[in-house]
Amino acid sequence: MMNGKSVAGMSAVLAGLLVAMIGLSGQALGQSPRVVSKFGHAQVEGRDVIVHVTVVVPPGANADRVALDAVRDQGARPFQSNEFSTSGLVWDQFFDTDATNDFDTTNDFVEQNYNPDGDPTFLGEGEIALRKTHGTWSGVGASKFEFFEFEEVELLTDRCPSLVKECKGRQFFDGKNDVAWLPIKGCCTLAVTWYSTSVDEADMALNTNFPWSTDTHTPPDYFDVETVMLHENGHVLGLGHSDVEGAVMVATYSAMRRSLTYDDALGVTSLYPLDGPKGSISGTVYDDAATTDAATNGDPIPGAT
Repeated sequence: MMNGKSVAGMSAVLAGLLVAMIGLSGQALGQSPRVVSKFGHAQVEGRDVIVHVTVVVPPGANADRVALDAVRDQGARPFQSNEFSTSGLVWDQFFDTDATNDFDTTNDFVEQNYNPDGDPTFLGEGEIALRKTHGTWSGVGASKFEFFEFEEVELLTDRCPSLVKECKGRQFFDGKNDVAWLPIKGCCTLAVTWYSTSVDEADMALNTNFPWSTDTHTPPDYFDVETVMLHENGHVLGLGHSDVEGAVMVATYSAMRRSLTYDDALGVTSLYPLDGPKGSISGTVYDDAATTDAATNGDPIPGAT
């Protein structure tokens, strides 16, 4: 559904969205906007943090300049192209001394909470979209990374993501990983994710000033909630941007992408490889076809180990 408003108020909502899209991004409804991403560096409580912005580029504007301005609007210093290759965030609980606990205790999942206040989707479908991204990233079989994704456990919170600049008061680490809807500063920022390279915490906000959809056929003038959340959560788990066309982690948004490509899966697997059982076996390898006597082995195979 496009939004949670009643049918009676739909025309007013659409009019408001038209004003927002023209005023904020210079993009008239019915046209596919250009969307790009950029990283920046900031500090919170004396610790280095990475700021990732996803921005809508107004028609005729320079994409790089718009993205750089969005980073600066967050109070961050843009990264130069030669400064950054990976996100720098790796969740420590997947690399402790007990490799058997990565899937069976709450502390060994990345728990992400959702604030539904301002959710423009119908009946809280933003939370459903977020849960789907958890399943997508957790479903890479060769990776041990895991979001906390039990359906019977409520993810809802009333917290404002403490690292996000748009929250009232000072920015601080609260030990929670929160996702919220906020009016984000500047003309063009669609979504922003803040995370630390030294503290396991990541916070995300989506901009309420843009039109959002959770429909399977997203109109060209709306943005798919799950696609944006899936990309932002790729940064949450530690991935940078990809150069592979069609990957979730490319630095642009051009269409709905709700499933990972091989490149995305390789990325999370490289960060969180699933360790197989370790050990050894020894003995002699026999050729069973060399005998018809079930009580005896066949002939040893020379050189086989």
